[in-house]
Amino acid sequence: MSRREFHFSEGTSNKFWAIEVSGTTQKVHFGKVGTTGQAQTKEFASEAEAKKATDKLIAEKVKKGYAEVTDGTKSAGTPAPTVKAKKSDDAEEPKAKPAKGKKETVAEPEAEPTTPAPVPVAAGLTRTIALDADDLRAAEWPKKWQSRTRPEPRPFNRVACAEALAKVSKDKHGYWDHTWPTQLVPASMTGEEAYFWLLALTRTARAYYQNPIQPGELALALAKEPPKSKLTVEEAIGILTGSIREE
Repeated sequence: MSRREFHFSEGTSNKFWAIEVSGTTQKVHFGKVGTTGQAQTKEFASEAEAKKATDKLIAEKVKKGYAEVTDGTKSAGTPAPTVKAKKSDDAEEPKAKPAKGKKETVAEPEAEPTTPAPVPVAAGLTRTIALDADDLRAAEWPKKWQSRTRPEPRPFNRVACAEALAKVSKDKHGYWDHTWPTQLVPASMTGEEAYFWLLALTRTARAYYQNPIQPGELALALAKEPPKSKLTVEEAIGILTGSIREE
C-alpha cells in the first residue's frame, strides 16, 4: 500500500500522521507539520493482518479529526530513523523525549477562573464628578424644582397691577419690552390676579400682530374688567385663542 498522510489542525495543534504497508511490514510516521517527526515499524504474521490493522488505524485517526491530504500538501519532513515496535493490535505514538541536558517538564493543570474579591471602600469616602457650570445646573434643576415651594400669594390689588402695567417701556420701534412678564407676573398669585395677567398677556400678544396698544391703554381697560377667580375650560380656551371677547 502506498503512503497515506493525514493532518490534524485545531487551535495551536498542527500535526501529521502517515502510514504505509510493504508486505507484512507496517510503517507509521508522525509529528508536527514542518518537522521530521518520528517513525515506527511493526511486523505482522501476514499481509492480510497488516492491511486490516492499517485500515483500523486510519479509521481511528479520521474519527479523531485527521483529514487525508493530497501530494501537494503532504508534510515535507523526512522520517526519522525507525523504531521497532512490539507486536500489538495498534501502533501507539510514543511520547517525545526531552532534549539532552534539559529536564522534562510536566504541564500544570490550568486553575479555574475565580471571581475577584470586591475592593473595600474606605469609610467616609466622597465621590465627585467634575461638571462645568451648565451641566451642573442641568443636573440640579429637577431636584431644585421638586423641592421648590410657592410662597403664599399676596392679596390682589387691581390698581397696583394696572399702574405697574402702564409703566412698561417700549423700544424705539414701538414694541413692548419683552421682559415685562418676568418682571411683573409673580410666581404665586390669587385666582383674580391670575385672570388679570392672563388677559394682559393674551391681549398684548394679539395687539402685536393686529392693532398695537399702548401699555397705559391696556392698563386702563383691565382696571375696569370685572374680577374672576375661576374659569371654565371653555372660557380659558376662548381667551387663549381669541375666539370670544371678554366682557
